Amino acid sequence: MGCSKNLENQKPLNEQFSFLAGLVAAVLSAAFGANAVAIKMSLLGIGPFTAAGLRLTMASVAILLWARSTGRTLRVDKEQVRTLVVMSLLFTIQLSLLYLGISRTNASRATLIINIDPFLILILAHFFIKGDTITSKKLLGIVMAFSGVALVFLQKEGVT
Repeated sequence: MGCSKNLENQKPLNEQFSFLAGLVAAVLSAAFGANAVAIKMSLLGIGPFTAAGLRLTMASVAILLWARSTGRTLRVDKEQVRTLVVMSLLFTIQLSLLYLGISRTNASRATLIINIDPFLILILAHFFIKGDTITSKKLLGIVMAFSGVALVFLQKEGVT
């Protein structure tokens, strides 16, 4: 409750972001946008569930190596086991369905679907973050972006 109360009293500080911060955000967006392309490329030789399983395995090994190299333990308390199992199952299902969905469309559509969060964030921030209202500039930007998304989805090829 204390955290949400602090958010209510804060105004957005968009004017404080520098050009460098914007550039870093753009580079990160491009890298994250390449995720669907990388997944699509991994599906050329193996099935979607195998590719998802390999990704989970590689991530698990990376976490294990990080924990070992930093001296951290991965021990789980008894009261955490149930939550960990449920979260692991949900994540496995989510990742498997992501790979299955990407295997059935082209990379540009997959990237758009994966990155639909700006639309959701604009709407949710308007209702839940005081001072973060939908302005005419934001509305124009989101309409332009959504128009681009609509144009990509009007194309029929690449969907199986």
